[in-house]
Amino acid sequence: MEGPPTLVSTTAVPLDKAAKKSAWLVKRLLLEFTDAIIEQSNEATGGSYNRAKSLISYCVSPFAFYCMLTATILNRILIFASSNKKLPTVSKVLLRLISIYLLIEGAYGVLVSIKVYSDNALIQKVLSGYYDFDPESFKNYTFLGLHYSSSYFENQGPTPTIFRAFYLALCCSQIMETFIAVTNGSDPHVENGLTLFEYSLAFQEVQYAKKPSYELLVISTSALLGQLNVHVLGLLNLQNYRLIPSFIIGLFSLLFYFKVFVSGKIFQIPITIIVGYFPQLIC
Repeated sequence: MEGPPTLVSTTAVPLDKAAKKSAWLVKRLLLEFTDAIIEQSNEATGGSYNRAKSLISYCVSPFAFYCMLTATILNRILIFASSNKKLPTVSKVLLRLISIYLLIEGAYGVLVSIKVYSDNALIQKVLSGYYDFDPESFKNYTFLGLHYSSSYFENQGPTPTIFRAFYLALCCSQIMETFIAVTNGSDPHVENGLTLFEYSLAFQEVQYAKKPSYELLVISTSALLGQLNVHVLGLLNLQNYRLIPSFIIGLFSLLFYFKVFVSGKIFQIPITIIVGYFPQLIC
């Protein structure tokens, strides 16, 4: 016997409509979630910017050039690994001092920015008047020929171009550390949680933002402390105690990332850093 065809049609139509309605609701929720992420990111950077555009333009950016040049130099330095020549103590001290100077000067724009864009009382107290923002003179300051920030965000503070000088300082620091280590017959110390390549991607990603986010400024400061830790302890010949300050810096970084994650500000951090750091936090 054949069943009545009307029963099939009357039950299928409501199910089809329900499925379409459910799919429409899911799509709408995803769109709303995406819009919320974009809006939050825009608020953090002082306006909209295209992250995809920043990443695509990476290949012709100064960050890509510095990264490639640094990799080439480091590769050539490793040739010294087969040599038994040791670097004189005076030369080591001089190179360490130069590295510390370059790091402090290269991070000048980052430290000025974090003082401008942060209302944290501790930061304001720790950073001396040397890092006060002067709109009249700051745009003329340079580091190895690079302007920290030739323009300002609504005349209030520096733009993300400050990361160019800072990244160049990180590259110089890594070159110095590798050269000293190789000529001493030891392995170079790396304190950053990210590689130079990952930092270059992260800094390039925010170049089209109107101002640097507070979160990225803190992450950059953490990288600065890590590199200073390597050179200061190397200068004082206290490398055996390196793990103590490294643990403190690493713990601070993980706690900061946890705070960012809990507060829902994760998307104010470049995608490269999210991918590189947050698996460590979860594990």
